Amino acid sequence: MRKVITIGIARGTSAVILGTEYYFLYDGEALFRIQDEFGPGVLPDLSITQKEGAYNTLRVSEILTEQAAKKCKKYGIDDVPVFNKDEFLASDPMPFMYLDLQKACIDAANIGFEREQQDGDEEIDLILLKQQKKRATKGQSISKTE
Repeated sequence: MRKVITIGIARGTSAVILGTEYYFLYDGEALFRIQDEFGPGVLPDLSITQKEGAYNTLRVSEILTEQAAKKCKKYGIDDVPVFNKDEFLASDPMPFMYLDLQKACIDAANIGFEREQQDGDEEIDLILLKQQKKRATKGQSISKTE
């Protein structure tokens, strides 16, 4: 099952890497950034069996999470983490983590191009979710005095 994240009208996915949930947003700007850096195509080679593919996976992860943070900031959400390949490599990552990143990048690209939800997709409106959390927090911080 894919997790579909919407931020405004843009769509993407999320993945938990090293205990942090990252949002991967594939919109028009992300497409152009990827093409400027890697050449024409939806995504570069992300095959982790090749050194270049593993690097591409890390770099595309940075681009897609930067896009999500940028889009969230537009809607007043400032606490969105951005993936950093250097920090990831310094953490002595396990090989399966590359697969998690690869899947998130591919899912984000597929979701970004789709108009319809697929059966089994779990859709989350990130803006609505963050607003609900803010309201809940404000409600808890108000104390009643008698």
